[in-house]
Amino acid sequence: MVSSMRSEDHFVNNVLVPMAEVSGSSVPIVYSRGNHETWSNHARQITDYLLDQEHPFYYGFRKGPAYILVLDSGESRKDSDPVNWGLTEFDEYRKEQGEWLKREVEKPEFKEAKYKIVITHIPAFYSKNPVHAADHYFSLWGDTLNKSDISLMICGHTHTPGIHPAQPGKIEFPVVIGEVQNRIKGPLSV
Repeated sequence: MVSSMRSEDHFVNNVLVPMAEVSGSSVPIVYSRGNHETWSNHARQITDYLLDQEHPFYYGFRKGPAYILVLDSGESRKDSDPVNWGLTEFDEYRKEQGEWLKREVEKPEFKEAKYKIVITHIPAFYSKNPVHAADHYFSLWGDTLNKSDISLMICGHTHTPGIHPAQPGKIEFPVVIGEVQNRIKGPLSV
């Protein structure tokens, strides 16, 4: 939702205000952190405003006939990339999520859900160039997801909207890549 987390005002105007605008409708809001929201000055304060959960950026819940799994794909580059300045450890974080995911898909609420939807920012496939985060998380989570009767994965990141059918033997569920439209008057970047 943002290109970088530069300040509290930037976060409020570009994330919280649009979420508040949508929340007044019947459209449910599910927050899935994108790789840009892991960068810059204000990135570490996101949890001050959003989720009050054990794992604030990955979680699961049942809503009607659907079980929603929100997974945090993290920063797109390798942890060792110089641009990260040694400040990220997303590879270990994705491993932790993989262990959590194995337990989550065993819950009765998940197993009994008619629809099982995964939301994560970076799609496992369909980027123009290889993305470390996608390759890494699918190596950790792919078997679990492929065996869990997933109905749909919803992603962003590529800025190329599309609907991609399942590829048996590779990814056993369709992937929808969307694009956020600017609902704010004026520029999104501050």
